[in-house]
Amino acid sequence: MNSSIDYDPFTVDSLTEMFLRSPDQVDFILTDRQMAPSRRAIETLTGLLDTAHRAYNWSKEQKDANARLNNIVVAMEVLDAFFDERENECEIYKLSPKIRLDERELYDKFVRFRDALTTHALLLPTDGPNPLMADIKNWHDVADSVLAAFRIAMRSTNPYLHFGTYAQGPATRFLEQTLPRITGERITKEAINQYFKRKKRQNRQE
Repeated sequence: MNSSIDYDPFTVDSLTEMFLRSPDQVDFILTDRQMAPSRRAIETLTGLLDTAHRAYNWSKEQKDANARLNNIVVAMEVLDAFFDERENECEIYKLSPKIRLDERELYDKFVRFRDALTTHALLLPTDGPNPLMADIKNWHDVADSVLAAFRIAMRSTNPYLHFGTYAQGPATRFLEQTLPRITGERITKEAINQYFKRKKRQNRQE
């Protein structure tokens, strides 16, 4: 199992410490004009960021999970054919009722196993996410969700402030520090700013 999905990289305490850093610290998020989110808002934010982290890592393993599930489907088809051949042999060689009964019982056990496997909820990390989950390839695919989560948290104590994505703003500083912990990529404030600028241009053109 990939160790990257065995832990959540964000805690309430670590995010609280991040928000409380003073502007004279290198990795500060907020200036003196903004208030740190409430404890409850940080708890919610922690859960949302950890969900994004798990979704990203599950998405990376989706191809392996799909390949394994495909192998299982193929195996079920091979076993179906195997039991069909055995039933045909019973007919061709006119085998005794006792042998036919044993074969039927074995086939019935296989059918019960196949049906149980088909209806079983595959919830282990290595099973991969729900097939309906959007594919997450890099930080671009989670940036909007993380930005929205940050704005929701900040609204708890700063209801009248808007947190844009300009290069030196608190939202961008927050994304710069949290996105790498989700995807493992190196991301700069300038790259984040350019990404959201492109999105705005694309939205205006649509």
